[in-house]
Amino acid sequence: MNENNNYRAFLVSELHVANEEIVRQNKEKEETTKAMILVNEELAYQNKEKEKRAAELVIANKELSFQNKEKEKRAKELLDANDELYFQSREREKRADELIIANEELIFQNEEKEKRAAELTIANKELRLQNKEKKKRAAEQQFDSNNLDALINNSTDLMWSVDKDFNLLTSNQPFNDTLKLTSGTTVAKGENILEAACSGEEYKKYKKLYERAFSGESFTKIIYNKIPEDSWAEISYHPIRQAGTVIGTACHSRDITQKIIAERKLKETNESLEKHVKELAISNEELEQFAFAASHDLQEPLRMVTSFMTRLEQKYGDLVGVKGRQYIHYAVDGAKRMRQIILDLLNFSKVGRRGDDLEDLEEVDFGKLIGEILVLYRRQTEESGARISFDALPVLQTYKTPVRQIFQNLIGNSLKYHRDGVPPMIRIKCQETKTHFQFSVEDNGIGVDPEFFDKIFIIFQRLHNKDEYSGTGMGLSIVKKIVGNLGGKIWLRSEEGKGSTFYFTLLKRR
Repeated sequence: MNENNNYRAFLVSELHVANEEIVRQNKEKEETTKAMILVNEELAYQNKEKEKRAAELVIANKELSFQNKEKEKRAKELLDANDELYFQSREREKRADELIIANEELIFQNEEKEKRAAELTIANKELRLQNKEKKKRAAEQQFDSNNLDALINNSTDLMWSVDKDFNLLTSNQPFNDTLKLTSGTTVAKGENILEAACSGEEYKKYKKLYERAFSGESFTKIIYNKIPEDSWAEISYHPIRQAGTVIGTACHSRDITQKIIAERKLKETNESLEKHVKELAISNEELEQFAFAASHDLQEPLRMVTSFMTRLEQKYGDLVGVKGRQYIHYAVDGAKRMRQIILDLLNFSKVGRRGDDLEDLEEVDFGKLIGEILVLYRRQTEESGARISFDALPVLQTYKTPVRQIFQNLIGNSLKYHRDGVPPMIRIKCQETKTHFQFSVEDNGIGVDPEFFDKIFIIFQRLHNKDEYSGTGMGLSIVKKIVGNLGGKIWLRSEEGKGSTFYFTLLKRR
């Protein structure tokens, strides 16, 4: 009984396991079925899309088929049209051949006509040319006649001609008007001009002039007339020749009254100027003598002041103390500067009164001249470490002493007005123009403010205190005066703190 129960229990257990297996398999089948359903749905969807695309392709194929039929129809129409055009072209070619033959015939006929027309044209041109030449000659003759008449009658000069019997051949209107004004009469062609318009001494004077022209001489005479007022005329006489024989004379009279008056006034002015020049020369000579005497008389007391103040300092320097010695120094320095000013004024007054004679001109080698000046400034050059250079300079016909003074002043200024701690760099150049030689002296010194470009050339004008830079302010004034006397000009370009370039020109001499 127990075995049966155990067996039953075993069977139940097996059935239970089998049922579970069946359930598990059923579940797997259900999942598989669901997956198959999903796949089938996807396939159905894809089939629908394919059917849709197939339907669209069918419609498109039908459209293409329709378009192809239309193209075949149009192609057939074009073929028919081409056949028609080909037939028409053949007809046109046939007609063109006929026209070419007709044109060749017409061309031949036209060439014949043109040949005949050209022959006629040449003949007509020849006739027209001959007619134009005739008209041109007639017009030129008429123009010459009118132009000559206009020139003669519109001129303010008097023009007339007479034959060898003193009979008037022709005259312009100014001559007729003047003759009536001066003599109160008129002379017609063929009338004796001397008998009608002249008398007494005038008759003899003009007869002699006409006869001189009848002899074959051409000449000009200046005649003075009192009527209607003081006046002068320049009369030219020219013989009229026919077949080598003098048959009369042509006369031309020009009023030169204003010219004579101007010449007289110019002569009076020149005489007055010459008188003033002589007076100025005398005055300058007197001033020079006065300046020399005055400078000599002024320098003597200044030398005395300097000498005695120096001795006073040497003998009583300890007694007067520091303040006294300072006053003595001021007095001596003032006397020395006063003496230098007097010397500079003398030099300034002498500029232009010497070396103006052509006999003083000489060949000046500017390279050698600069070398001589640099020897004078050797000490200043060595102390400041200056470098002075110059290009190949010309040899000119000029005045050596004034030119030396120009360069000496400009180079001296470049050495004097240099920047602290900066060695002077000076360069001298020359450039030739059509009428002048242009020189330049360039430096790297303290420079000049453009505001003072004009001021530095004025006598006694200084831009710096005498304790900073020595001098009287006369150097550039003297340079400007010398350059002006030599026919040139002087100017500068400068920037404060960067140096200056002084330019000056010297007139070429031939």
